[in-house]
Amino acid sequence: MPVFKSLEAHLVESQRQSPFKGMALLIALGLMACSPEAPPPGEPGCEEWRVEKSPSCVGGGGPSLSQARYWHEATRLGNGWVLVTGGSSVSATEVYDPAARTWWPAGALAQWRNTHTATLLNNGRVLVTGGFGGETPLATVEFYDPATRTWSPSEPLAQSRLGHTATLLNNGHVLVVGGKGPEGTLATAELYDSVDGTWSSAGLLAQMRSGHTATVLRDGKVLVAGGYGVDVSLTMSEVYDPMSNSWSPAGPLLQARQGHTATLLSNGKVLVTGGNAGGLESLRTAEVYDPATGTWAEAGPMAQVRSRHTATLLGDGKVLVTGGMSGSSHLAEVELYDPVAGTWATAGAMSQGRSGHTATLLNGGQVLITGGLGRNGGLGSVELYSP
Repeated sequence: MPVFKSLEAHLVESQRQSPFKGMALLIALGLMACSPEAPPPGEPGCEEWRVEKSPSCVGGGGPSLSQARYWHEATRLGNGWVLVTGGSSVSATEVYDPAARTWWPAGALAQWRNTHTATLLNNGRVLVTGGFGGETPLATVEFYDPATRTWSPSEPLAQSRLGHTATLLNNGHVLVVGGKGPEGTLATAELYDSVDGTWSSAGLLAQMRSGHTATVLRDGKVLVAGGYGVDVSLTMSEVYDPMSNSWSPAGPLLQARQGHTATLLSNGKVLVTGGNAGGLESLRTAEVYDPATGTWAEAGPMAQVRSRHTATLLGDGKVLVTGGMSGSSHLAEVELYDPVAGTWATAGAMSQGRSGHTATLLNGGQVLITGGLGRNGGLGSVELYSP
């Protein structure tokens, strides 16, 4: 049966299944947290590893983020580790090692930011673009190099933007779409060339939008769906063709929505879930886009209305939906969508209600949940979902 567990619970289970294995892991974690000696060459610095709420080197609340963060990004690296960037007033970054279930510092962004993007490039680096930096949308761009564990600036966007999307194309370029700029919602799109580090125009959308989704289809085109236009949530969808660097209309969503999710399914279709149509009223509905016909169809209602949630494709082809907002409440409930049966099923609950969090599929098939907003503000807690 699928379960959510804190990282501390995983350590306890390891010890119960094999006392010596569990003890060795706890001792190793204790040494990493307390040893004044330098780590082996090529390993991150041990002295900055954090265990939130732990009064000593071993025990306590289990490995958590070094600090609470929400509206951040989590990106799985080529080696299976997960890089977490940004959040409200947070410039520090950190990486999660799934094998050791520990967090390591990964340096600081030159500019703290949230509602940004963080995209894994084909060369293994992570491109961070735009976002909100405290007073205005940002045009600045930075990239993280896992080989050197350093951050470097790159050429800025042509336009400052937050609430946009950044999607890796099959040719290695990154497509940045829409968002909000200093003067309002944007219809512009830009292309990043990861080889020479430059930006070029990717044309104009038919509809300005932010809070939308952008999904690479099997044929390499990008489906942009929904979002918020000028004082209204959108049904309009558009498709970008990298070969011609042009946009064309796609079938409209059955329901206007922003703050939703879009997930490419194993059958090549795209599942869109939840969001809201305006105000605080979240949606229960889900729909599926068929690229062969360019049309949308109902995908059955979820058990729970939600927006600002996550949706993660699992190894078995099902989609895990976690948390989000229902009115002013932060949700802990979790659901699974089965594309073969076209049905939804409840999948338990997280230990804490959260929205604006991240959910990242690990190489071992588990899903790492980090941070978000809870009832009392920003969260630093971390949970693992095991199918």
